Amino acid sequence: MDDLERLVKVMVGLEGVFMGAPIEERRVALILPEENDGLGVSTVQINDMPGWEYETAILDANAARPVERYHTIAEAEAGHLRWVEASTTLVSVIRLGGWGGAIPDTEFKLQRVPRPGQEEVSHDAEAHTGAVDVSVPVRGHNH
Repeated sequence: MDDLERLVKVMVGLEGVFMGAPIEERRVALILPEENDGLGVSTVQINDMPGWEYETAILDANAARPVERYHTIAEAEAGHLRWVEASTTLVSVIRLGGWGGAIPDTEFKLQRVPRPGQEEVSHDAEAHTGAVDVSVPVRGHNH
């Protein structure tokens, strides 16, 4: 585990401190992986990215991967629906970075959560990939 991964684990552990409210209270919309062919979509209110109010993440077998940020709840709701629709064919995503560039945008191959009775997904599948599904425009970069 590199320093960046350690930092992310610490930040996730401090979520309540950073965000000020449990995720359930900040949730705009959620579809779980088991309800959506192995990939979930979660949209929540955030306060750790200056200039952005909401964020959508794709939930795969390994992690939550932030993919788009928004200024308004209307944008967040529309973005959530776009990602739910796109998630049926997604193979990889660009996980948005943050904290003033301390965490770079990174492309990840997605690992769908197996359905009950399906073969388990390897958790070392964090492999980077050169392919990206461009059916959903990537917005919300904080470059």
